[in-house]
Amino acid sequence: PHSTGLPRSTGQMRMAGVLAAVRRFDEYGVPGLLLVSFAGAFWMIPRTLDYVLVSPFANCLKFATLFAVGLVLCDALSRANTIIRLFFLGNFCWMLAVVGIVYQSVPNRLCNFYLASDQRAAGIALVALAVCLPVVWLYGAREQVRRFLRNA
Repeated sequence: PHSTGLPRSTGQMRMAGVLAAVRRFDEYGVPGLLLVSFAGAFWMIPRTLDYVLVSPFANCLKFATLFAVGLVLCDALSRANTIIRLFFLGNFCWMLAVVGIVYQSVPNRLCNFYLASDQRAAGIALVALAVCLPVVWLYGAREQVRRFLRNA
């Protein structure tokens, strides 16, 4: 039995065993954060964005992937230390900024189904997100940063 007093089903015990095995290999959340980075990069590829508009299956796959990656992100961040979080945040923000600059600077459309003005707007939004994410993280970790700076 577990905390509710009800016995666990065989499926629940198997899932708990699988999660325990995964966590042994993902002690600091690095594989999970790497998966999140790869999924984010994949869904920024212009051809992938075009395919989502043509294929309902790809559109469903996109939302399912982003939902699953969100769950993985929450779990991985809970186990990652500050240095690992900062590394992946910096890497993801750098990737956002580069893609945003490419979207703004390329004279022709990268996505067949979006207008050039939409591409530029997406590029501006990606660069803005690349700037805002570290600011939000820094605001959330301000007490931890203050303690670190006092001890340095």
